[in-house]
Amino acid sequence: MNSKTPEELHLYSDFQNCGMYWKSYDHTDVTADIPSHCIYCEAKLAIKDEPDWVLFCPNSGCGWWMHFPPPKPAGFRTIEHHAKWAIIKKFSFNDKDLPTAELAKYLKQNPHSMVNTHFSAFEKLVCSLMKEFYGPTEFIHVGRPKDGGKDLIGVFNDKITTFVEVKKRENIFSCESVRTVRNLLGVMTHEGVEKGIVVTTADRFSKEAHSLSVPKEESLANYNLELISFKDIKSWLNISRVSSSPSWEGVIEPYYCEDEYERDHVFVRAERWKQIGT
Repeated sequence: MNSKTPEELHLYSDFQNCGMYWKSYDHTDVTADIPSHCIYCEAKLAIKDEPDWVLFCPNSGCGWWMHFPPPKPAGFRTIEHHAKWAIIKKFSFNDKDLPTAELAKYLKQNPHSMVNTHFSAFEKLVCSLMKEFYGPTEFIHVGRPKDGGKDLIGVFNDKITTFVEVKKRENIFSCESVRTVRNLLGVMTHEGVEKGIVVTTADRFSKEAHSLSVPKEESLANYNLELISFKDIKSWLNISRVSSSPSWEGVIEPYYCEDEYERDHVFVRAERWKQIGT
């Protein structure tokens, strides 16, 4: 565990054109420089085939990538395409626009740093995790100043079914008080939403908070609240697809071949592509 959160993260969250290649029915001319090793850490590049078609650095501390989809048959027409490679963008660690997937990857390795993230970036991360673990309910980030006591809403069959309150505490070893649970329960009863979830970076909830999460009054019999603490968020991050997704996901468009004839030609051309730079 790192005891100190970095002031900024350097992420491969953008790309630039790095050359072009011309494709025709029977050949491919390449004018892009296609490296065999990472341009940053010099590790030998690996290949991810369909649908991504990227060369990528397998070094977990790096992750640089280059996108180079295989030639697509086009009769005798010549088509110009651009190769792309990742470029570093710098983000302040408490930037509200820190990419969610990259934040998830970092916090998976450095969970105690979640207290130093921007509250909005953290709410978006929780929203992404809940979409993954609470499907088919769709979660929407609505958090803002004076948000009425809910940061996320869960929607199922066009109906709001869940309210989520996210609390980013400065001290992981703190205790989330009953007040947070009471406030969310009040919003739920006022708006007629029966499911509530409190997510906090505190490592535990108070005994009173746990007691209130299961309302005993007959009028609240249909209401229930789930309490998610720091250790639960850590567990989510450890098994989440978001925190394990490659750095190029969401940056480039996957390349699919739907036609069987086209697929045959693409894979023939792909063999040539794999040999370039190796």
